[in-house]
Amino acid sequence: MTQPNATADHSPPPPTLLVGSRYGTVWLLHADTGSVLWRQTMGGRLGTLVHGGDTVYVPAYIPMPTAKHEEGPAPLAGWLHRGAVGAYPSRLTALRARDGATLWICEGWSAGRSHLALDDNILLTDALDPAIGERTLSAIDSQTGDTHWSISTGPPWGLRERFITARAGRVYLRESTDPHVLDTRTGATLWSYEEREPQQHYLSESGALLLTHDVPAASDELLWAVRHVADGTLVATLPPRSKPLALTDSAVYLSTQTRKPRLVALRFGDGAELWRVTVGESDDIWGQCIATDAALYFVRTMQRPRALAEVLAFDPTTGQQLWRWHSPAHLLSLLRLWGRHTPEVLLFAFNEARRSAARAREERNRHIFYREVLRGQWRRPGALIGNILATAGWGKVFICTNMGVFALRASDGHLLWHALPTMDLSWITPALPPESV
Repeated sequence: MTQPNATADHSPPPPTLLVGSRYGTVWLLHADTGSVLWRQTMGGRLGTLVHGGDTVYVPAYIPMPTAKHEEGPAPLAGWLHRGAVGAYPSRLTALRARDGATLWICEGWSAGRSHLALDDNILLTDALDPAIGERTLSAIDSQTGDTHWSISTGPPWGLRERFITARAGRVYLRESTDPHVLDTRTGATLWSYEEREPQQHYLSESGALLLTHDVPAASDELLWAVRHVADGTLVATLPPRSKPLALTDSAVYLSTQTRKPRLVALRFGDGAELWRVTVGESDDIWGQCIATDAALYFVRTMQRPRALAEVLAFDPTTGQQLWRWHSPAHLLSLLRLWGRHTPEVLLFAFNEARRSAARAREERNRHIFYREVLRGQWRRPGALIGNILATAGWGKVFICTNMGVFALRASDGHLLWHALPTMDLSWITPALPPESV
């Protein structure tokens, strides 16, 4: 760990939003206006961003793999089919939110894109393996960068993503395949459970409940189960062939596999269905669901008539749709949105076309020119490419896309601002400080 010549400032900053591009640049934006306060290039590909209020934390790895010989079980995939294990140089950087100054840096190795969580002033991360071929989870002091504890998560082969998350004094980790629940302060295992195949996990906002996929049904399939995080006791199971989307301390929101996708709210205790709504025309429901006390936000990509970002807000008690927003679909609406940024956007599009034409000449591949220039996105300027990732807080909903970030007012879906229109922010989930800051 290196300690640059900068001192921490504990004065609370204004509400800010931390966003990042896939290729290593982070921006801190004013949450009320979208103005850029500062930017930093981290020199690698980003992992999970964390905003602690007066300090932000950015893991990044350099996409230059290093390998060493390692014997492992056969058959092997990835590095190990060549009799080697590999890792990437990785670092975790703490930046002062006020001005982006570096407070401390920890360096190590990682298996790729790193995960990071902040719990009780402790950073939990898989970005700091001590050596190639070692897979660890580290607990780092958020103020100083010192290591509280570090544990092995098993051999280098097998699952790449093992750290799940941390909240309310608990760390959720996969060792081999079975998830374990650890104490944040000590790293001691509190309880564990068997998992037939790795699944996404869901935590309630307070961290009191955990959604797992490990309860056998009458058939050979497994059911989703809600458990108390304190001891793993079972609270409820979800209906077969349902897909969970979000979890609170009193209800779970899920989709059902029917002809038309439906968003369903179930109450814990008696399993009563609170409400259900139809949210589309396709045979499945895909998107990000964000549950808050005020509303349930469903964020997804509209495929018809074109790929647009869509946000639906529902009353969490009744299921009534409160509002709906989608990103601009046509050139005129985009020009109104860009406003004074229009010359910047047009210049960016022109330069992208020039780069595509040059690449087509170098590779002697006219299909590149045909695909990216003659039939490029300029013919559908409102269409979004890639992911759509969102977060909610401070009375707003923030949506990151390949056309920058949109900020909506949480009460009515009114578009407040649009920032960084030429930046692809669709790969990294934006981060907000705790509202108690």
